[in-house]
Amino acid sequence: MLVPIKKAILEITRQYDNGDITQQEVTQRLEGVLTVLGYLEKGIPHELKELAKLQKTATKFIDVASRIYSEPVK
Repeated sequence: MLVPIKKAILEITRQYDNGDITQQEVTQRLEGVLTVLGYLEKGIPHELKELAKLQKTATKFIDVASRIYSEPVK
C-alpha cells in the first residue's frame, strides 16, 4: 500500500521539477498525501513505522515548498 504513496510523492516532485505545477499545487497535493496517510494510519497498525516515515517526509516537503513559495523572487 505504501508504494503508490511513495510514487505519488515522487510524481509530484517530478512535475514540480519539470515546471508542470506550481509551489502552491505541490503543497496542496502533498497535503492530500498526508490526509491519505492519516487514514491509513488508523487502519493498518502493522505499517505504522513506515507510514510515520512517509508522513515525516511529506511534512518536510510541505515545509520546504512553503518556504520557497513565500520567499520573494530575486
